[in-house]
Amino acid sequence: MKPLAFFLAYLLALSTVYAGSATWSATPLTGDWNTATNWMPPTIPNGPADVATFDVSNTTDISVSTGTEVNSIVFNSGASAFSITVMPGFTLATSGAGIINDSGRQQNFITGVDDFLIGGEAGNISFTGTATAGSQSVFTVRGAEGNYAADGGHIDFYDASTAGSSSFINNGSVYSFGGVTEFHDSSTAGAGILTNYAGAAYFGGNGQTEFVDNSSAGNAIITNKGASTFSLGGFVDFFGTSTAATITNEGGSVAYSDGAWTTFCGFCL
Repeated sequence: MKPLAFFLAYLLALSTVYAGSATWSATPLTGDWNTATNWMPPTIPNGPADVATFDVSNTTDISVSTGTEVNSIVFNSGASAFSITVMPGFTLATSGAGIINDSGRQQNFITGVDDFLIGGEAGNISFTGTATAGSQSVFTVRGAEGNYAADGGHIDFYDASTAGSSSFINNGSVYSFGGVTEFHDSSTAGAGILTNYAGAAYFGGNGQTEFVDNSSAGNAIITNKGASTFSLGGFVDFFGTSTAATITNEGGSVAYSDGAWTTFCGFCL
């Protein structure tokens, strides 16, 4: 075989190993999404046309350890209940159909955070195009665990994507930034359930939901929790021409604690 032909064949074989649609193994060696041998066939779903499928498995705690994009994430009928954590500094993006949960079980997605004393990154999840977060899934957006200038997790909806009827928990932090779910462009919260928690301790950052551009809260139910310490209550912001839904703001539960709030800011951005 000529050198060029050999090299092209090598690249084709390499791409077959490291990118393509696949099903999570029933008996994977580890819980790392980005290890090819954990999938059948042994290829990592990480491309705009790739589908990651989950069925019954003895390993259900999964970590996304590098930036990853898929067309869709499918949980087959009868699939195990999984917890998929996006590690700090990385993004799990769905750019096609989104999340399809036919398992009959709750599926969990979590944004991981660093626990450095100063600074630290967080994991992110994004939906683009017409991707949906589907149904019967819970997304936990963790607040920062680092003490100062640390990022909380983010979930972002772009284009015409939707939260479907899934649940989103935006947690507060102890000292730094809380978790955020944000809707951009013409995306919608659909029939989602979103809960924004207060900071976890004194001066802790709050969980929040933000609507910008021409996004819509749709028929979502949004609850902003009041603080139980001297910290900020959960809140939701509407910017641009975004529109609201059913929102509950709870008061603080102890003296000098902050109640939750909702703001409408027109063309602030």
